[in-house]
Amino acid sequence: MDTSKARFLRATALAIDPFRNMYVLDAGKREVVKLDPKGAPTARTGGPGWVGSGVDAPKDVAATGLDVYVADDGARRVVRFDRELGLVAEGQPGGASTEFGRPRSVALSRFGDLFVVDAENERILQYPRDGGDARIFGDFRGGKGSLSMPLRVRVTGGDLVVVQDSASIVLFDIFGNFVRRLARDVVPQLRTFAVDDKNIYVLDGCSIVILDAEGTLVSRIALSTDDGWPPCDEIVDIQVQHRILTVLTATMAVSGPFPVPAR
Repeated sequence: MDTSKARFLRATALAIDPFRNMYVLDAGKREVVKLDPKGAPTARTGGPGWVGSGVDAPKDVAATGLDVYVADDGARRVVRFDRELGLVAEGQPGGASTEFGRPRSVALSRFGDLFVVDAENERILQYPRDGGDARIFGDFRGGKGSLSMPLRVRVTGGDLVVVQDSASIVLFDIFGNFVRRLARDVVPQLRTFAVDDKNIYVLDGCSIVILDAEGTLVSRIALSTDDGWPPCDEIVDIQVQHRILTVLTATMAVSGPFPVPAR
């Protein structure tokens, strides 16, 4: 196992870019920290504030290799940084007609569209890469796809939009059309999740449950302290990339080999 050389006060989320650089939100210090592939800190930004590079209550982060997006729930804005954490833009990405209330989570599609969980209005906003107003889905008009407590959004490489809605997983296509809601008995102890090109990885109690794009169970892998993983009740976020699992606790990140199913 590889443990990050940086230590955090109260980490809440992480993202890993295509070059294996890691970006961690440390809500305790109100900072965004960049770590190199060996886990050493190389840049940081933030500090208390509602404008500029300051962050008030950072909840989620997404990274592309060029840009880093942070959902700042307290300041009610999304902040965009470059890969070295220089400020690029802040505020509401689109027009006034699709402003969000409290951004709880952010994700990017392979086309560069930005997805934001608007926790205050219980919906997802999809901002096109070329600007303009967002597409809205998951709101009270969404029928079976209506969300009651959206917490997290991720987009697979296969253009499936995956949303954690309280204790359940809801799937949409890339245009915001409802696909299905997974039965709660599939992941009865859902805590958080990650995605890659095709699979969904759910932290379910003390196991990682691997689901395919149809929501079908592929495998379940237990996380044990005997194997070097942190206690499962301390894990706050996970990422899977190139057969490497990274788990984040409030104070550190730990990475190790992970048996991702063959494609």
